[in-house]
Amino acid sequence: MKAIVDLAPICDAFICMRKEEMSIWSSIKRTYLVPKGVDLEMYHPLPGVTERLSGEPVILYTENWRGQRNPLYLCVAMLEVVKKFPNARLHLFNCPKGPMRETFEALIKHNKWWTFIRTLAGPVKDVNLLYNRGDIVVSGLFPLYARGIEALGAGKAFIGPGYREAGYPWTCNLDPHSMAEAIVSCWEGYSSIDYRKWAEERHDVAETVRQSIDVYKRYLK
Repeated sequence: MKAIVDLAPICDAFICMRKEEMSIWSSIKRTYLVPKGVDLEMYHPLPGVTERLSGEPVILYTENWRGQRNPLYLCVAMLEVVKKFPNARLHLFNCPKGPMRETFEALIKHNKWWTFIRTLAGPVKDVNLLYNRGDIVVSGLFPLYARGIEALGAGKAFIGPGYREAGYPWTCNLDPHSMAEAIVSCWEGYSSIDYRKWAEERHDVAETVRQSIDVYKRYLK
């Protein structure tokens, strides 16, 4: 935030990609809103048979872990999910080494979460392939959302407390019970949404670029 404030005097305007940010950014500098896009060429359904990870459903966590940005609430939510779907499995990726990894290793062992957590791993090279091996990607971010919407481009469901796009049915609050309810509802009604089409209509980075260029034109002389 300090860097943003330092930039403000030498900028004509800011561009943000989530309406929830508008009031914050606008307090610093004139701000324009454009849709948050996904590279739909990079993130897409893979043709043919893709080897799935274990679980029905396969639930993925792929956010960047740091501080309070971690899947703790999701892990607790899974205790309710497996009551409804005993074969549900959680796969945690992008976990850094060090205290964070050690903490979750200890939690998984002590709480016997290994019954439903089948992966605790670091970064993966092919994120699109990972999405295609799962069913539901869950984020713990609130009140915003980030890279998790890439899953929609891959044709997979996305659930996050910060994702509340109009018309999207799988929403939740930042608490384990609400997240569990969203996961259960999503799996029960999975085929009611064409996730790739949703991404094409609402999160195409080409539209992000088009609207951003319109903003730039206001200031280019």
